[in-house]
Amino acid sequence: MLFGTPICSASTDTSQIRIEKLLNELKISPEDTHQVNILLELYWAHKQSSPVTAREYAKKAWHLSEALQYNKGIILSLNNLGMVEEDQGNFEKAMEYYMKELKFCDKIGDQSGLSSSINNIGNIYFSQNNYSKAMQYYERALKIDRDRNDDTGIAASYNNIGITYDMMEEYDKAMEYYQKSLKISRQVGDKENVANCLHNIGSIYEMRKDLKTAMTYYLRALKIDEDMGNNTGMVISYYVICGLYGEMGQFQEAFEYCNKSIATAKAVNSRHELNEAYLTIAEVYAKNKQFRKAFEQLRAHVELKDSLFTEQSTALIAEMDAKYEKEKQAQEILNLKQDNAVQQAIHEEELKRQDDLLKAYIAGIILVVVIALLVFRGYQLKKKANALLTQRNSHIIKQNNVIEFRNKQITDSIQYAKRIQDAILVSKNYLDKVLIDYFILYKPRDIVSGDFYWCYQFSNKKTMLAAADCTGHGVPGALMSMICNSLLNEIIIEKGINQVDTILDQLKEKLVQRLDQKGEIGESRDGMDIALCAIDKQGMTLEFAGAKNPLYHIRNGELKVIKGDKQSISYHRGEHKGFQKHTLSLEENDIFYLSSDGYKDQFGGLQGKKYMESNLRNLLVSINHKSMPGQKNALEQEIVSWQGKHEQIDDICVIGVRV
Repeated sequence: MLFGTPICSASTDTSQIRIEKLLNELKISPEDTHQVNILLELYWAHKQSSPVTAREYAKKAWHLSEALQYNKGIILSLNNLGMVEEDQGNFEKAMEYYMKELKFCDKIGDQSGLSSSINNIGNIYFSQNNYSKAMQYYERALKIDRDRNDDTGIAASYNNIGITYDMMEEYDKAMEYYQKSLKISRQVGDKENVANCLHNIGSIYEMRKDLKTAMTYYLRALKIDEDMGNNTGMVISYYVICGLYGEMGQFQEAFEYCNKSIATAKAVNSRHELNEAYLTIAEVYAKNKQFRKAFEQLRAHVELKDSLFTEQSTALIAEMDAKYEKEKQAQEILNLKQDNAVQQAIHEEELKRQDDLLKAYIAGIILVVVIALLVFRGYQLKKKANALLTQRNSHIIKQNNVIEFRNKQITDSIQYAKRIQDAILVSKNYLDKVLIDYFILYKPRDIVSGDFYWCYQFSNKKTMLAAADCTGHGVPGALMSMICNSLLNEIIIEKGINQVDTILDQLKEKLVQRLDQKGEIGESRDGMDIALCAIDKQGMTLEFAGAKNPLYHIRNGELKVIKGDKQSISYHRGEHKGFQKHTLSLEENDIFYLSSDGYKDQFGGLQGKKYMESNLRNLLVSINHKSMPGQKNALEQEIVSWQGKHEQIDDICVIGVRV
């Protein structure tokens, strides 16, 4: 955890009872330093759940502190405003507040606030991955803290420098500064920083794959968090320990800490930490091959992430719109006043011309002046309108920055989901052992994929192999792939079924049940197309069944296509006829291929058309003499060349096996 706010001492109790009590105190409090402190406590009470409201309380505290010339209130308010902007990804605005804090602290000679503001600026550069610049500010803060003999500040700066070295992958230096921070924090009794340092040291050991030592540090940090009643620290410790036990293969212990993490996060309404806990737990379930539970945790994470994003973005956008409307109304009132003034001037000129014709020359001059004023007024109004438009554009730019920041968070979550999906896919080591001479061309359209490959070998050496294509791509497709993958595990591995037609029949039945599909109007048509085969190398036979997708078989340079049934693994009206099984005899050096439709449906070429299955067949024939890795390269080069500047429209999965 980065430190940039050691000067903040306000309570972080976010219960509704506490908020109501503070609001009642605020109503009866005079405009004095006590009211500033109430406003700052309200800031902390809303910081996580409603950053827009928190920002308003910090602004009120700032303005009141300036009116009272309350220096501590000014510093705390600017510090808090910088933090809330930083949390929302508004780094430019955060930097503006931190710089104001720095200049003010420098002006009044407040070295503690000066150190804090410099650390905060370092954190901004850290957030933007500018580690060298961040390091410069952390070292400046460290020098100030040393000059002041401020051990707490020194420990915080050591920790920040350690984390920066950690991110720069200079782990020995990171460990050195973590240990320095830990030693001082113990001396001054700063238990919270002791726990954070223990966490950071544990992460270094975990990175070095010394998992037992890492666990020792994590458990020590947890003990401190529990003794302090630090609920947020406890939630983080629980899910970190859960993930580490998962890495160690100790799943019973992992699930124990999983449950503690979720229960504690829900009890204290720590939604951000709960969101991270869901992700970690999903990965642990995936490692334990409990794919259904992994899917449920990942779905909970996505839903909570969307909820948090919607709440914060809606509040920010509403605030921007309200400000714009207020400015617009003020501008309209100003324009109306100016219009009335001009009309009054014209009326007076008309009276003068009627009363005194002899003064026509003078009136003419006055009229020219009035016209000039009108032109000037029009210019001024246009200038103000342009300024208002510029301001509105600035709001939009800031709004876009918020959205970009949230999109980055969502992308990070999807990257984490990719780790889970990769854990579900069959490992290369297992495939090398079972298939021996093969290739798999796997190209997701997005970060995660609706296509997946699956393989399992029974004790009698009969090998099941599948290339599957779930409805959609990206996150929706990936979620479907997790369901279908878990069903294949259940039917083939758990139940031991090895007849390809029976497997597809049961797969269809179970998926329809799992998705609760009944054929109602407006119901989703989610499902899966799949090519599934059972390879018996001892008996030299291959059994195949397909839902839409075919099997390609090449012997002595001649291609034969065995088509799948014209039905998907999903609900359809009428009686289910059952999938058909095809049996082939195999000879040495035979090659067979399984594929989703992503390759043949890719748009490209000079006319932007689909690649088409006929071209795929010709390509397979032309490259079948190559080694299997050579065939994979040829397929990949061909699709890249064909695609050109066109976007990839679907996930791609092609499997080739030589007997």
